[in-house]
Amino acid sequence: SSGINAEYGGDYRCVIWRTTGGDGWALTQIKMSIDGVEQPAISARINLDDDHTKTICIDSVTYKVTVVVGNTGPAKSQFVGIEGTQATTEMVKCEEEFAVGSKVTYTFTSLIDVGKFRCLLWYGKDAWNMTQFQVTINGAINLAIEGDLAILESETMRFCESGLSFILPHHQGHQVLALLHHSII
Repeated sequence: SSGINAEYGGDYRCVIWRTTGGDGWALTQIKMSIDGVEQPAISARINLDDDHTKTICIDSVTYKVTVVVGNTGPAKSQFVGIEGTQATTEMVKCEEEFAVGSKVTYTFTSLIDVGKFRCLLWYGKDAWNMTQFQVTINGAINLAIEGDLAILESETMRFCESGLSFILPHHQGHQVLALLHHSII
């Protein structure tokens, strides 16, 4: 037999699993719901011996976005998100100062694993430009772009890798296409 106890204090992070008896367990995935809401699954090979208690936690993913501010910097709130092949992170507010010409790094963690990187999402409440940005996921560089990249006022911008072109959203009925070259910052 086994017993399961979820420590729930607002955010589901870990499950404490206790086996009793003499047969042990080999788990590959734990799925859980709280009040009928499905929570992120824990996928890993987990071996539990007889009469063993183990705390099993969801791994968080660390995302880091570094930008070089161009000749105009934002004065208002900025929000960033990462889109991938499996999911999209929440949009999180950047608390850093964006001074003209400065290099700004914003790091956030999320329980959402986007899979393979697709796009950087950026929302700003005012217009400005950056000359470089780099996206790192769990310490590995996924994308680095250099060029004049405009952030439009009160619009979510999608900077997506597609060969050597990066597709930006429609703006006033026109598709904006920026051809840029890769460069590690």
